Amino acid sequence: MRMTLAEVYDLSLAALRGSGADAFQAEPTADSVREAEAEGIRNVGLGYLPIYCEHLRCGKVVGNADPVMAEITPALLRVDARHGFAHPAFLRALPRFAEMAETMGVAALSITHSYSAGVVGWFVAKLAGEGLVSLAFANSSASIAPWGGRKAMFGTNPIGLGAPRKGHPPIVVDMASSATARVNIVQALLAEHLPSMAERSMALLVTFSTSRPMR
Repeated sequence: MRMTLAEVYDLSLAALRGSGADAFQAEPTADSVREAEAEGIRNVGLGYLPIYCEHLRCGKVVGNADPVMAEITPALLRVDARHGFAHPAFLRALPRFAEMAETMGVAALSITHSYSAGVVGWFVAKLAGEGLVSLAFANSSASIAPWGGRKAMFGTNPIGLGAPRKGHPPIVVDMASSATARVNIVQALLAEHLPSMAERSMALLVTFSTSRPMR
């Protein structure tokens, strides 16, 4: 089945709203699903939408959460997402955060008590749209062992980098701190299919050779 990006957004928005999210929570989250699909990152695009909806219905995500901002210092802004999605919390903070970065030359934004951020490239692309160079990180549970080790110690924390370019789309880098994101392994296990080493190597080769800036 083929869908346009507009149809992906409409489907995502309807599913999120139908699962209990208000417009403030649902619209930017649906936008992030659309952007993930546009970039071919389907594991956290439509592939993750049923999980978003399930966690809204069971109360793990608060569908009408109203994020609260606090300026800790002139260069540090904290947003309590109040157990809603990360995306609306980020958009609420974005105008003030951009002002702080322009005024101070550098600033940091922390989002607490939020649901999974999904594609961190979505966040740094928004910052690049404000003319800002940015780095983004997310925490995660221990999933991978350090080199030569056997015990999981590090998470597959996503790392994002965004940089604006005059007259061109921004540079956006979005990667996991492991060979692949944990969600890919979980989905492969659920499907009872783990690719061979050759297939994994080819998948990585294709990923790197076809990467492009997020629009």
